[in-house]
Amino acid sequence: MKDVGGPILSSLTATHYVIPDKSAIEAYTSLFQHQLVTDVILLASVRDACSNTVKARAFKDSDRERRVAIFSDDIDSSIAHPHGATPEARALFSALHLADHLRQSNDAVRITLLTATPDAAEYVSVASPGPVAVGTVPDWVESQEETTREALRPLVESTNDKDGRWTYEPHLDEQNALGLVESGELGRGVLRVARTTPYFGTVSTALHEQPILIVSKRAMNRAMNGDKVAVQLLPETEWRAPKPSIDDNSESTMPTSQPVGKVVAILDPARRMFCGSVDPETISGNWAQFQPVAPNVPRHRFFSKVMSSLVGKRIVVSTIRWAAEHAMPDGHYSYTVGANVTKQADPTRSDRAGEIGDTWTESEVVLIEHGIRHHALTTPDIAACLPPEGYYGDHEGNNPTAMFEAERAQPYRVDLSSRPIASVDPPGCVDIDDALHAAPLSDLVASGAWLPWDEATMAKDDGSFVEVGVHIADVSHFVHPGTAVDAEAALRCTSVYFVEKRIDMLPSLLTTDVCSLHGAWRDDIQGYPGGIETEGLSRLAFSALFLFDINTGRQVAEPVFSKSVIASKAELSYGTAQKMLDGELVDGKPVGPPGAAVRTSLDMLWKLAQKLRDFRAQAGALSLASDAVKFEFSEELDRGTKKPVGVHEYPAVNTHSLVEEFMLLANGAVAQKVWMTLPGTALLRLHPPPKTTALDELNKLLDTKYGVVLNGETNLQLANSLRVIETKLRKTMAPGDAGRAMKHIKILVTRCMSLAVYFSSGALGAGLSRALEAASFDTTPPPEFAHFGLAAPIYTHFTSPIRRYADLIVHRLLASSIGVMDQASLPPDHRESMKLQTLADRMNERKKHADDAGRDNSANTIALMFRNNKDMAGKPVAACVLSVRPDGLVVMMPDYGVEGKVPTKGTYDSRRQSLTVNGREISVFDTVTVVPQCEKTQSYQLRLNITLAQDGKRKAATTAGVKK
Repeated sequence: MKDVGGPILSSLTATHYVIPDKSAIEAYTSLFQHQLVTDVILLASVRDACSNTVKARAFKDSDRERRVAIFSDDIDSSIAHPHGATPEARALFSALHLADHLRQSNDAVRITLLTATPDAAEYVSVASPGPVAVGTVPDWVESQEETTREALRPLVESTNDKDGRWTYEPHLDEQNALGLVESGELGRGVLRVARTTPYFGTVSTALHEQPILIVSKRAMNRAMNGDKVAVQLLPETEWRAPKPSIDDNSESTMPTSQPVGKVVAILDPARRMFCGSVDPETISGNWAQFQPVAPNVPRHRFFSKVMSSLVGKRIVVSTIRWAAEHAMPDGHYSYTVGANVTKQADPTRSDRAGEIGDTWTESEVVLIEHGIRHHALTTPDIAACLPPEGYYGDHEGNNPTAMFEAERAQPYRVDLSSRPIASVDPPGCVDIDDALHAAPLSDLVASGAWLPWDEATMAKDDGSFVEVGVHIADVSHFVHPGTAVDAEAALRCTSVYFVEKRIDMLPSLLTTDVCSLHGAWRDDIQGYPGGIETEGLSRLAFSALFLFDINTGRQVAEPVFSKSVIASKAELSYGTAQKMLDGELVDGKPVGPPGAAVRTSLDMLWKLAQKLRDFRAQAGALSLASDAVKFEFSEELDRGTKKPVGVHEYPAVNTHSLVEEFMLLANGAVAQKVWMTLPGTALLRLHPPPKTTALDELNKLLDTKYGVVLNGETNLQLANSLRVIETKLRKTMAPGDAGRAMKHIKILVTRCMSLAVYFSSGALGAGLSRALEAASFDTTPPPEFAHFGLAAPIYTHFTSPIRRYADLIVHRLLASSIGVMDQASLPPDHRESMKLQTLADRMNERKKHADDAGRDNSANTIALMFRNNKDMAGKPVAACVLSVRPDGLVVMMPDYGVEGKVPTKGTYDSRRQSLTVNGREISVFDTVTVVPQCEKTQSYQLRLNITLAQDGKRKAATTAGVKK
């Protein structure tokens, strides 16, 4: 290389360079000025062909810091430019020549030739397979790590829209497209766009076994996430392997080649309403660009006569159209977030509602973005469905309503009020779904209590028989099919839990009062309200009763299911229940409610829970790691909202396991009962085996790091493998290190797992055929029903009907199974298999949306916490590497229990799954030092930004150009 007066690289140490051609530099001059655009080689022939104005603006003397070099291809006689070659072809041959030269000293060198030529296929036809790739500037920007991509994307989009360079292919009309789909010439499917860019996605079709990649803005052809589209496969020469990224959830191996296609028609557009903000730098009169909060949604341009008043606000914009000659879609301003919510409808509404950065507003944005229905459940039609307040009387049970008295007298409802029932939940829980009791059978017999057990069974009791009750809120008694409250619950499908609030599936009168299994003694006041001790608070429940031999932990009778009336003696937190198990004293007195009944019940439940857990482990149940965290809040209120100031891993105590074991027991028993009675219309929960490729990839890492591998052929083999690994680690590592390493391994195993889903038993062929073969029907569920993670042959959800619609359906099915409800009175989508499957599909979808919304809310809270706590922000901490990708790392910070992405550049080794940064090779399970800080994204959202400690100085400089 020869210095011709421009900036020169002091040393060529990078492995990936970009070479812009004349069209790229002239179209995207501002982009090539940006300090995040580094490792650029400017061809002298291209520079000289540009206008003086462009040359002056695009590259300056300060570019030495950005590592911009000039290659004198115009005077290098060794480059074999074909006679009469176009400027584009000359640039390509120069790039090929330079790549060959650089690879003599480093064969890892790759070059991307960037162009703004409308059809870069001319380049590709000249290029032979090798170290030079050809791409458009927008596609190259979308391939960058998140910080760079967010900073550069507006420069690309504003340029495209201004000069009209983007002319998309016209869409086929629907009739022609569907005809080509039927003939097999096109594929049809739903476009799933990557989480961090609008211009990379996949479409799964019947055309090919693998999903079809859509890898560029032009190929996306104005389609957006969730659209049903028709796609055309491109020639196999254009197929490619997707680039692994820290934004990927999957731990599976990337395929070596995957089909690539382009969208040729949008058959059914998805949601076209998005939250975001005005980019004030783009305002021109009454027009401006809309910056969505979701990075996988393209910018819109929109018109508003009140544009200036929208600056600094969170607004909602809907897509009107996307013309083929426009780089971005046209939008319509719909409303400002919070403008249609009154303080009466939502008492938590902030006085700053609508403002960017306001906690309430940002939570609203998350709800809107994920399609969470969250309007107040106070409409007259819903109110008409509800029981009166004071249904059970006052807190001491005085003056109950006649409705309750009539219901408790029903012959199908048994009285379990004398049982020592208590609930155990997180502190402050008000929507209590479940409560438990355990009592010696002999004590119940002596008391004359109602018993479901036959005389022959009770005669075998040698003093070791214990009755266990799992009591679940009888929501189905209050929420009837066909009512307005049921219709809304069927649309919501689940309650949604945010750090600072809860979005209920049902009205609060039901969730926190009438259905909630409150106890007489309350943990939060360590006593009885008003100082009056009661016999317990009456509630309607659906109870599952079990009879155990406490010495063996085995059931000695078939479980019994019944509608019931219970009287909970106490509502306990996990912590208080644990102190009761441990026998702790405060001021010389035992913790918890007075008397021995609840304490003795907890002791027996814990003894049985340990045995149940051991039985499940022997069957192959997996015990994997949770990423749940607990936030700490300041006592000072910030306009009505407590500030998050700390976070740590959620503390695990034995009472978590105690409650979990009996919920699992009840769910499995109810699944068996409903399926045996309604074999074609049981709503069940399926958990398939893990993804083999993902486990194989994890095994490579485990073998390299620890010399161990997992056997995932069955759940028992996988569980045994984890136990063997844990034993080995504890022998070779310090206890604390071994525990942390094992948790990280379990987190990665969890990510190899398939998702559990709801399904209708009759929708799976095996279940339906078994139902029809009455002669051979037995109690063994078909293997297709198995829950891999729990090692359960059959499973459902029964224990949380206050917050899950699936459980409410199962309650109705169970009521039908035991004769309380006539099967014919069940709604069609409960008693017809395929309609039930449609409902199951909706519940699966809504659960995913709720989980994603909760995850985004947690991420927002974590970023806010680092902004509020100056002792945490910028402080170097240790982190364990969970994943390595070419564009960075995914790490877990044990001090905070927080996981995050660390974008960084280095040399990636796919075989070793390592990234060499500043001379250090970093692999999965390594410990690195990172610096977490809070920053603002391009859409003005707070985000946790994590950098490697040794990269901190460079990152601080390179992110300075990001708009705040």
